[in-house]
Amino acid sequence: MNGIFRSSLFAAVIALPNLAQADPWAIVASGFTDDTQGDVRDAIYSIDIGKNGSPKVYGPFLQGELGESSNDIFDVAVLPNHTEALVTLFGASRVLRINISNPKKPVVTGAVDLTYDTVDENGDPVTYGLFAEDIAVSPDGSLAIVSDGGFSPYLAFIDLKEFKLKSIQLLQVDDPASPGDKISIYANACAIASDNKTVLLADYYNSSVSYGKLQWSKDSLYDIKSLFLCDQVDPADATICLGTQSAPVNIAISPNGKTAIVASASATLDPAGASTPAGGLVNVLQITSPGVVVAGKSFILDGLPVNDNLNAGGPGGNQSVAFGSNTWAYVLTQPSYDDVNSQVRKNRLAKLKITAPGKGKVVNSNLAPLASEGTSQLFGVDTLDVGASNRYILTSNPTQSGGTNILTLIDQNANKLTGVPLRADAIPVGVAFK
Repeated sequence: MNGIFRSSLFAAVIALPNLAQADPWAIVASGFTDDTQGDVRDAIYSIDIGKNGSPKVYGPFLQGELGESSNDIFDVAVLPNHTEALVTLFGASRVLRINISNPKKPVVTGAVDLTYDTVDENGDPVTYGLFAEDIAVSPDGSLAIVSDGGFSPYLAFIDLKEFKLKSIQLLQVDDPASPGDKISIYANACAIASDNKTVLLADYYNSSVSYGKLQWSKDSLYDIKSLFLCDQVDPADATICLGTQSAPVNIAISPNGKTAIVASASATLDPAGASTPAGGLVNVLQITSPGVVVAGKSFILDGLPVNDNLNAGGPGGNQSVAFGSNTWAYVLTQPSYDDVNSQVRKNRLAKLKITAPGKGKVVNSNLAPLASEGTSQLFGVDTLDVGASNRYILTSNPTQSGGTNILTLIDQNANKLTGVPLRADAIPVGVAFK
């Protein structure tokens, strides 16, 4: 597991088509706590947020249609047509297409398996494959990319017009320790910028974010490079961090495509203690042009969550980031285990302000307490989302380990926090508005 709990989940967003003034809806992907009852399986729930944030839950839906394995659903992405969503089935290595035009009656309409037959340089047959965890859809609705989330150097490309697998790419970059050589990199989370060209990948195991541009054929990336998430790189060895080093698990890109925020599961603190963060951290990056990413002017934002006198276990971590606009972003933060009182503490919602491309600050490290308590993370799965007009925020569980059946809904206009319970045995993870 490598410190990351790999459990089921999936999230999506949804809106009633052609009803621009309707109250917002959300789609939630859920696993479950046990299977002693015959109908208890992975499921989708839809939530009508209602007038003034009075939510109503519908579901569970599609039980028995979401794969044969329990707790296998991971991520969800809604297509720009607002009538379809994609969900990943991790162990099945499959992506499903679901018609969500009626949020009270979602219907599975297609499937793509993530295996790709090709030949190597000698002409011998090779089959590439990967588990399906995180999924990102291009803003123009033409493409979806899927990352594995584990020890896999592959990235899958799906043509959404024909809904078929175009290719699976082996991801490689220049070896900083050996000029001229290539090394494979991992894709533990993926994101596509608003230019429909720039792709960012979180590489948890190498503490880096890789980035590149889509080929015109939209079946691979080129000019791939990696940015080490370290604020002080050893000048004699580019693979060694002399300062604070991050372990990325998720990426969010601002609507204008200029700022990216990277959620970090943990931080390897500055060994000299000179720049040790005040708590957990996120990294802020700037997208300067298509396929070009640099460390942001605010490369590290720490205090997410803040260490306190109960937090003897370390700085804690973060699992999801969501932008409410180009100016505001939110982070699901996770205080570490309370060693003093031997208990897990509630997750928190933090609020960031983006003051310029690649530059931001922490406005509130504890905007709201959340129902969830998980201290581990799922790779790339969005367990936090912000609705239109930056009003509603919905959060679930950053992991299924110790998960709760209660979602947390925040109405910023009314300064109101509401718990939204699903069925008692549900463990919701992925969430999204549309």
